[in-house]
Amino acid sequence: MGGSDPSVSVSGWTLGGGHSPLSRSYGMGVDNVLTFHLVTADLREVWASALGTKVKMANGTVSKTPH
Repeated sequence: MGGSDPSVSVSGWTLGGGHSPLSRSYGMGVDNVLTFHLVTADLREVWASALGTKVKMANGTVSKTPH
């Protein structure tokens, strides 16, 4: 169910930038994203969702915020 334009990346498609030929039948990718999980260059892990944001530092400490 990827976008029909090869210049649109996965992140652009899930944020609503690219439309798939199947989007009329199944909706856009943004309709299905519940949580983003990423690792930064300084080895922090970040989880972001509607429930809040959690950051795990490289040393193992974890912080949470409702935003």
